[in-house]
Amino acid sequence: MKTLLLFAALLVLQDDKGKTALEQLFEQKTAELAAAEARLEEAYARLERLFAEASTDPAALAGKVAAAIQAETPALRDKLTGAGTARAPAKAAQFVIAQEGLAAALAQSDLDPVLQEPLVQLLSTPLLPSLLDPEAADLEPRVQSFVQEFFRPGQEFARVWNDSLFPHVAAARLYARARASYIEVGQRLERERSPERFAAGGERLPPGMVEVKAGNYEIGPYTGWVQGRKGIGKKSKRVSLRAFFIDRTEVTNAEYLVFWKSLGEEARLAHLPRYWTKSEDGEVSFPEGRGDHPVVGVSCNDALAYAAWCGKRLPTEDEWEAAARGLEGRTYPWGFEYESGRANDRDAAIGDTAPAGSFPAGASPCGCLDLAGNVEEWTASTEDGETLAERIDSNLLLVVIRGGNFNSGASNVSATFRWVYPGLSTENEWTGFRCALSADK
Repeated sequence: MKTLLLFAALLVLQDDKGKTALEQLFEQKTAELAAAEARLEEAYARLERLFAEASTDPAALAGKVAAAIQAETPALRDKLTGAGTARAPAKAAQFVIAQEGLAAALAQSDLDPVLQEPLVQLLSTPLLPSLLDPEAADLEPRVQSFVQEFFRPGQEFARVWNDSLFPHVAAARLYARARASYIEVGQRLERERSPERFAAGGERLPPGMVEVKAGNYEIGPYTGWVQGRKGIGKKSKRVSLRAFFIDRTEVTNAEYLVFWKSLGEEARLAHLPRYWTKSEDGEVSFPEGRGDHPVVGVSCNDALAYAAWCGKRLPTEDEWEAAARGLEGRTYPWGFEYESGRANDRDAAIGDTAPAGSFPAGASPCGCLDLAGNVEEWTASTEDGETLAERIDSNLLLVVIRGGNFNSGASNVSATFRWVYPGLSTENEWTGFRCALSADK
């Protein structure tokens, strides 16, 4: 019954002094939820005890309920049939009248109030036909049958609570309202404190992703590999992109391992990263201590397969560049000039991959990390600008990679630098990937 307070662990409130109005409201909603939860737990415990008692002799309880209802039946039947009026109430009104009449009847009994309300709700539908029929003589048998079936011995109370009782208990409805209010205010507070976790429309971003807003982005002029583009790339262009999400960092070894272990034997062989190793007991994994490093030694097909497995895709070349340069068209993710120390490149002198996200000073306008250096990244674009929709079957197909790597110089980690590799067979120690997702998905 204990409820996890979804935001309490994330939103540590300060002393009253200096709290915003929203923080104070959240604190109030937290207290209200705790009080509502306590009332719900009390109602649950009482109903569990009452249910156990009633299940020992359901016939006695049925007789008590039937007697209470029988005493009110004549007056209730007149209201339901519209006796003395021009016409009977509509069906919806009859149902409400039946509930009110049954509630009044049971209120005259010595039944525990916490049990009366769910009984009223549960009995209204099966008893309504008998209450409407002046000649009906089956009211008491109907009550007896329902009560004895509902409270039959040997049932697990938790299941009865979940299946039947929960929606009809006042404390449960109060708790549901308190919880909904708590979550709504908590989400508002989280958006206020951590706007980077939310998209422009207010919805929460997919875990580990950032939003690239819709707009017109400057692309190019490309440096590096521009052959095969028939002159395209020698000058900049403007492209209109819809909003999309992109991974904040490259896919890591640990993340790729989860995907790899989900595959069948044949697929594991097809998508095994080149530099992973096998231990003496036959266990295959990434090199020790590199779980948070970008996965490398993967072909474009490996990247495509991983993206499909997790419900995403690879970014196109234009999307990748938009994420790196932003609407202002930066040359590097952090600005218009190269600055040493903002990326894992040749200047950093690490000479190897670094854990994903190790260079926060190199963040792009949308909040992406490592778009310059660390590892080059596969895109979903071919050399000629086509977008890959599925796996590659020919080694003649050249796929664009972007971003430079840990051995790249300043020019090669710029956001306009591009290169191409055969997507089917290339498995370099400096090439990895990140995923994207259309915002309307």
